Amino acid sequence: MRRLVVLFVAATVIAGSAVARANAAPATCTVRSAVERCEVWADASGPPVDGQNASVAIGQTPDGSRLVTAGYRPNSLTNPLPTHDYMVGTTDTATGRHGWTAFYDGPSGGEDEATALAMSPDGTKVFVTGVSEHAPNNDDFATVAYDVATGTQLWVARYDGPGDSLDYPTAIAASQDGTLAFVTGYSQLGIDPATGIQVLGATTIAYDTATGAQRWLQTYQGPAHLWDIPTGLAAAGGRVYITARSNGASPTSDNDTDDATVAYDQATGTQVWASRYDSGTRDYPHALTATPDGSRVYVTGERDWNGFGGSDVVSLGYDGATGAMAWSAVYATPGGGNEMGLSVAVSPAGDKVFVTGFGSDDITPVDRSAVTIAYSSAGQQLWLQRHTNPGGEAMAKATVSPDGQRLYVTGLAVGQSFGGGGGVFGIHYVDAQAPVTLAYDPASGALSWSAHFTDQGQGRDAVVSPDSKHVYVAVGGSDAVTVAYDG
Repeated sequence: MRRLVVLFVAATVIAGSAVARANAAPATCTVRSAVERCEVWADASGPPVDGQNASVAIGQTPDGSRLVTAGYRPNSLTNPLPTHDYMVGTTDTATGRHGWTAFYDGPSGGEDEATALAMSPDGTKVFVTGVSEHAPNNDDFATVAYDVATGTQLWVARYDGPGDSLDYPTAIAASQDGTLAFVTGYSQLGIDPATGIQVLGATTIAYDTATGAQRWLQTYQGPAHLWDIPTGLAAAGGRVYITARSNGASPTSDNDTDDATVAYDQATGTQVWASRYDSGTRDYPHALTATPDGSRVYVTGERDWNGFGGSDVVSLGYDGATGAMAWSAVYATPGGGNEMGLSVAVSPAGDKVFVTGFGSDDITPVDRSAVTIAYSSAGQQLWLQRHTNPGGEAMAKATVSPDGQRLYVTGLAVGQSFGGGGGVFGIHYVDAQAPVTLAYDPASGALSWSAHFTDQGQGRDAVVSPDSKHVYVAVGGSDAVTVAYDG
């Protein structure tokens, strides 16, 4: 079992040929509609190798002058099945020029892939976590701190769980005072003697940001003590919040999984509360966010209602202090297709919650539409938008501009159409995917613009400049790219 959680849940796509891009390339996209937007610049790093490069996370300094991206690149271009190293780099936001690039290769020289990034509040340090091979069939959490100005590695903290086998971090955040970095993921605790199944605990660790010293570690397990797999983390209001896919009462059945959301005290690691959501079928959370003061926590994911790919978007609101559920909302298409919420964001004012992901198209169910939903802080649906192109789209990340005037979602478009005739439902498909970014008016849901970047890959993460004038997207696929758009 290599990975139980992927960075982006979407349709499987066969990779096509890469389009090589130079650092700070000028806008080259083809305008295909009145709302289509070209990039301002694109900063590519790492050798362009199909399916072997990715930028998976992005952050920026508080003044907006510099971006930091984290991902991975192959450590050999001659090995037909190369292993990877972390790849971390900076970009000047004014020019798109690449700054420094740093790599991390673990002690075994094996597979190392960054999964998440967090910036210190003052912008002087960046913390990158990921999975790092300790030995064959033994992966660790590996969290690395870098000086943002120079790229100097400041410290490395590794965690090898009690099972001495599978440890996989999925999310990271820094405390608001900058003294602690929090990492969550799943860790093998052992083997269940009755079933022979790996027991996975939701492991959350706090590190001292100055030294990398571990300050506390907590493991959450649900009633089944079987699989607890975190998919989201936020640090706010003196607490750390995680959400996890967690087996319920049955110790053997995968048909009994719940959303488990847990709060810890940031300073001590003491569990403050744990809340579980059970729709009566399989429930899988995919993302979590919190208001800056920690008063509200929001989770989105899916409920798998038939076990055969039929699922609905489920979004949840919690009281951040007590864990009491404030509201739950379900989105299901009339055709009963497959819908998932993959990212959730909250407006700067805290009055709106935005969920994005994908849903099956009722007429052509082999296709997907990007689905984006706005809720009030009380859980009332304000608007819903579906956006697609031939072959379908799916969104992986939602982010709101600091001024609250734009909502951006980024992900991928698959099965791009070239001409007509033949193919499924009269459309000719090619095996291709393209990173797509959409901009919405948060008040009305009106589409402001869309952009399809000319590369083989997907938008993984995004940040908005402090002045709300630009959005920056981390792209992963055949290239590791950072792309800038005017807001």
